[in-house]
Amino acid sequence: MGTMLLAAGLPAGRPGEAWLLERPQAVAAVHRAYVDAGAEPILTCTFGGNRARLRRVGLADRVAEVNRRAVEVVRAVTQGRDVWVAGDMGPLGEW
Repeated sequence: MGTMLLAAGLPAGRPGEAWLLERPQAVAAVHRAYVDAGAEPILTCTFGGNRARLRRVGLADRVAEVNRRAVEVVRAVTQGRDVWVAGDMGPLGEW
């Protein structure tokens, strides 16, 4: 997901989760490419969708909104398709 979003213009260092709020159509296009390629399951754009990671870009208070939006975006793309949608969860990135 991250590599595909960077190829779509996501600035280096900007999390894909921020684009769920700023450019959801770009995230949807990546999901659509995976669906069209036959991938299953399709992962949400939530690898860094936790308070610790989102704090770095001023979105710590919007964790629930970001994760909810991630599901909405991927489900809109996969509606009517025979795929599974799975949440993606990465590390906090803190020690």
